[in-house]
Amino acid sequence: MGPKAYDNDCYELEPEDCVLRQRADAKSTPIKKRIIICCDGTWQSAVSGKKNVPSNVTRLCRALNSTGTDKKNEKWQQVVWYDSGVGTTALAIGDAIEGATGVGLEGNVIEAYNFCIYCFGFSRGAYTARTIAGLISDIGICHKRDLNKFADLWQVYKAFKKEAGTRFHRSEAWYEWMWGKLDEGQGVGSDPQRKLVWAQRPQGEWAQKGSREVELVGVYDTVGALGMPEVMGVQLPSYLVAKHHGDWHNFPDIKHAFQALALDESRRAFAPVLFYIPKEDASEAEVEVKKRAEKEAEDKYWDCLEFAEKTKARSDATDQEVNDAAKNANLAAKNWNAASRDRVKYQNRKERNSTLKQVWFPGYHINIGGGSSDTLNNEGDMEEMSTITFSWMLDQIKPHLSIDERFILDEYRKRQRRFVDLNDTYLKWKAFNDARKAETWADWAWRNASSTTTALIHPLTPSKEVIPEKPAYEGLREYGWGIGQMKDSYTKMYWANLHHYRTPGQYATTKEGKTVKSLGDTCEYIHPVVNYRVEQTKEIHKKNPKIPAYKPRGAFYNRRKVVDQKTGRRFFEYDICGCPRPIEEWRLGGLDSYERLAITGEEAYKYVQELDDDLHTGIVTRPRTVLPHEDAPVKRPKKKEHKTQFECELAPATILHKFGSSTTVTEIEEDLFESHTSLESHSTHSQVQYVR
Repeated sequence: MGPKAYDNDCYELEPEDCVLRQRADAKSTPIKKRIIICCDGTWQSAVSGKKNVPSNVTRLCRALNSTGTDKKNEKWQQVVWYDSGVGTTALAIGDAIEGATGVGLEGNVIEAYNFCIYCFGFSRGAYTARTIAGLISDIGICHKRDLNKFADLWQVYKAFKKEAGTRFHRSEAWYEWMWGKLDEGQGVGSDPQRKLVWAQRPQGEWAQKGSREVELVGVYDTVGALGMPEVMGVQLPSYLVAKHHGDWHNFPDIKHAFQALALDESRRAFAPVLFYIPKEDASEAEVEVKKRAEKEAEDKYWDCLEFAEKTKARSDATDQEVNDAAKNANLAAKNWNAASRDRVKYQNRKERNSTLKQVWFPGYHINIGGGSSDTLNNEGDMEEMSTITFSWMLDQIKPHLSIDERFILDEYRKRQRRFVDLNDTYLKWKAFNDARKAETWADWAWRNASSTTTALIHPLTPSKEVIPEKPAYEGLREYGWGIGQMKDSYTKMYWANLHHYRTPGQYATTKEGKTVKSLGDTCEYIHPVVNYRVEQTKEIHKKNPKIPAYKPRGAFYNRRKVVDQKTGRRFFEYDICGCPRPIEEWRLGGLDSYERLAITGEEAYKYVQELDDDLHTGIVTRPRTVLPHEDAPVKRPKKKEHKTQFECELAPATILHKFGSSTTVTEIEEDLFESHTSLESHSTHSQVQYVR
């Protein structure tokens, strides 16, 4: 038997026509992969070849292990796709996004069903990361065998977004691409088989099951699309700019979303883009009604399609009858899609279980995302605030991704060592200059005469006097917890764009006439480091009036403690920047949190302990001492029976909760020694694919 005709250009092979031969491992289960897409800010490239300060996005790339395990103890490969953020043209950004959803993901790293998607970004990169998450939620990710269809789908997608600016998934364009559209002017035609003619041939389901789900999106201070062309010189493709509120970055397919926001940024063009969870809910009964309507519309479509096929097949059919049948089938298809879209909308409302947390930190745009060029000159806050926001983000993602805690610990050690070296250089230089200033005229004359005599007698012998190098920063630098000096970002360069103070609690709104309506819950919090900075800089200003006291920008600032009368829960809340409702203070994590690892300075520990006491958390965080240099040799400690209460000294997250308060120092040191040697025995760096 030969092949059986299926339609105009498709044939179905009978089983006896083909013997399928495959390797024994052809159907083996693909390795599970966590695909981590990281999009850096415009000026924060980690692959430029120039000396720079890594942004929090770059730090995250370097802080991920190559493999991790889930709650079922199953292994997942962690693959990082890094976009440097160098491109500033519409073509460059479009190519980066297309590459991430097409070539970068589809072609290189996705296999079968075993993958999860994570998106991270800062500034323009945050918008790009959220856009990629939106794209994945919109069109999904295909099987490798369907990659040849991506170019056509991408063109349909871009044409639709350019015109509509709304969600592509379950739109008419999406439906026509997947299920096809009959030619409404085909008539009887001359085909002897009298098959229906398609204006758009059906492509079938594109996305793999579950591939529209994005596991997590973590971003630092997302800058809106309109702000980028104004200031950064960045042009966004028109199909990436949503024309309607909420249609782009708030898909229900994003399971977890986290954002760190800059409280003090005031450049108008850098207005933040917040996530929100829509308020609408739906009952089970409402969903069932929509399901029945969808089923009726689907049955109607198949009946109309069957009728159109039979009409075309009739020998006595007229052109008008065939065209009318095709039109009716297309209309039934539109009705089916509309009913399906309606059902999905109500089902999403009922099943909505996304996690959203957005926290405001003191500082400007660059302080939140990290990578300031001022740090290279030992100016600004030396990445003090970006380390706090980075630690906060690590706490949010650690249930979902495997973090290389040795890297985090080494990074902390290097920061401390840098301050020690800076201060050593300054103190040597200061001591040298103070000694010179204290010299009498006779001492000065004797020293110079002695140097001159030595140079004449031994011209080839270098002088024994060592003149210390001039420090990059004149003064002692102290690495604190959010109290470093930050440079105002609203400089002369941006005056033409004007400024606008940020307004926590007043985003994700729409205006209906004169009424401002909330689109949903933004889940905003104020980080406790805000009030710590307010109180500490006030004291610093009293001692040194040249250093200004800090206060969040805006008309009003007030913090108070609240006790819920029903539950007894204690928390702090803020009236801040004209927000119409109080915003709750973020609660620090437990002893196993990276946030507590970032706490630095005696006053900071004291403040956090008072905060824990006020909130009745039962947590005692003890001051951490300076860590040894990363190049110091690792030695197995001698046995000691000296017992002490465990202090949070060397502790990355797993070490913090591993030991109890009665553990001996020796036991801790021995375990750290074993951890150190085992970590050095194999590579823990994640696989990183760098682009552009």
